[in-house]
Amino acid sequence: MTYGHVDLQFEGGAERLDQPETEYGRHHQDGMHLEKAGKSAVIRFNVPRIDISTPFEESEYKAREGIWATKHLVLWFSSTFC
Repeated sequence: MTYGHVDLQFEGGAERLDQPETEYGRHHQDGMHLEKAGKSAVIRFNVPRIDISTPFEESEYKAREGIWATKHLVLWFSSTFC
């Protein structure tokens, strides 16, 4: 919520990101970014940051974008790797 992104994390995948065609990167779609996160690789969607101190009504559209990005990542992963 407060970081401004939604990630799908692949534990231990960071070491493979230097390869020209990683298992994850060759399947990405518009809006997705492949990045390192510690020792993991993540497929990331940037979304608006949510200030949890504001009333929900003011951040509802941001929450909906985050939910959409999460749903999109789950569906993308299911159709690509399962």
